[in-house]
Amino acid sequence: MATRPRFKFWSFFFSLRGRVSRGAYSWFEIPALAFLLLIGQVAVPAIMMAMATSANTDPGLISLVTSLAAVANFFLLWPRFAILVKRLHDVNLPWYWATPLLLPIATSPLAYIDAIRVAQNGFQPTAVTYALGGMNIALFWINLAFVVAFCFIPPRQPDNRFGSDPRQAAPANVF
Repeated sequence: MATRPRFKFWSFFFSLRGRVSRGAYSWFEIPALAFLLLIGQVAVPAIMMAMATSANTDPGLISLVTSLAAVANFFLLWPRFAILVKRLHDVNLPWYWATPLLLPIATSPLAYIDAIRVAQNGFQPTAVTYALGGMNIALFWINLAFVVAFCFIPPRQPDNRFGSDPRQAAPANVF
């Protein structure tokens, strides 16, 4: 009986080499994106709206809440990027197709600074606030489109320039 290769944590989450199947990609990416959606698009705006309508306008609390969202995004960014690159390899595309996933690096610090500034000014949003909010929502939908597309796109060839078919090597053992 053939033994299945062990799951390699570091190479799965941090290496840009090789390929990843649709199943392994989906098992990681869908919960990660749902978690980021819950924090960044639901929890942070809800807390900020609650604080804006109450007497508690402590900028320190706003800073803490937005920092938690930025830290969660930061720690999930590289594993999401590495797994997307390997999924791109599975459909025989180069790594630079994954660059839209890196755009939140530019907008997160700007949104963090703007959230503190808005809290200090009595929750009076400016054009910058609306522009950053719109940009972050657009980036979320772009990332969601990438996730959904690459959960369903089949591999182009069994073997390609990035390695052998991950479905043929061994069954997907993500966890």
